[in-house]
Amino acid sequence: MILLKEVTLSFLDYGQKTDWLGKHLKITESIKESTTKYLLSIILGVLGLLIGSIYSDLIPVILPSIIQQLPKAVLLKMLTLALILFFLSLALSWVIYLQLKTKFKPKFGVVWDKSKEPYCPACEKPLTKYTLQNHDKIIAKGLRCAKCGVHFTLITDEGEKISLIEAKKLL
Repeated sequence: MILLKEVTLSFLDYGQKTDWLGKHLKITESIKESTTKYLLSIILGVLGLLIGSIYSDLIPVILPSIIQQLPKAVLLKMLTLALILFFLSLALSWVIYLQLKTKFKPKFGVVWDKSKEPYCPACEKPLTKYTLQNHDKIIAKGLRCAKCGVHFTLITDEGEKISLIEAKKLL
């Protein structure tokens, strides 16, 4: 009976140590990118709340006199302009969201992000390295999805198995 066990590769050789450092540098870069993305949204949200609270106090005082003095046609145009600007801002927000959303590129049986990290094609979660071995004999190497539990072997269009390093070079 052959016993297969799963071993997560961590610091088995020097190359793995440099990969570890590179991943941590990528993590800090992604934190910086996320912070700058969402910082602007937070600032605009707080500014909107501040302006809204100021106007909520001023509107009951000013609005009745404005409504009485302005013709109905002008008020209708202002309302139309406000609605157009609202829908334009929604459309612009959606376009920005689509541009900033992580885009995956399928290749070698998995999907890849911009920084050449492999992800599960089913759930789009990051893949980890694994090794199947029988005592000291390595039977298979590949990638594994921590969420789905599915194992992936990187395969070229010609059907040849390749390593993760080779795949990253070919991307």
